[in-house]
Amino acid sequence: MTNKKDGDDAVITLASDILFDFNSTKISDDAEEAIAKTVEKVPDSTKVTVSGYTDSVGDNAANKKLSKKRAQAVADVIKDKRSDLDLSVKGFGEADPVAKNTTKKGDDNPQGRAKNRRVEVSYDDS
Repeated sequence: MTNKKDGDDAVITLASDILFDFNSTKISDDAEEAIAKTVEKVPDSTKVTVSGYTDSVGDNAANKKLSKKRAQAVADVIKDKRSDLDLSVKGFGEADPVAKNTTKKGDDNPQGRAKNRRVEVSYDDS
């Protein structure tokens, strides 16, 4: 989990590898606890956006669906823990990578792909 500021927004990034098994949208109990801790300090009645991302392996349309389902799964846990928050969910598939999916030679980059599989929770923190 990483935290950063993007203008007035706080952005909390949750690694999908910690939250989900490969090609799955089921959240583990440990991941549920991590998500609950993530939103503990979010101010009451705040608008929160949950955005899902994948790596570039597989079909882009399937990745977009998977990323949205994973974001929805995280949003469901948040809603369960903090029903006062105004949640929106987005799935971006392999868009907006934070690391290279392949090396300069075009070989697979597992470390980069792992960073791209993520769910971001963002809210106005001004």
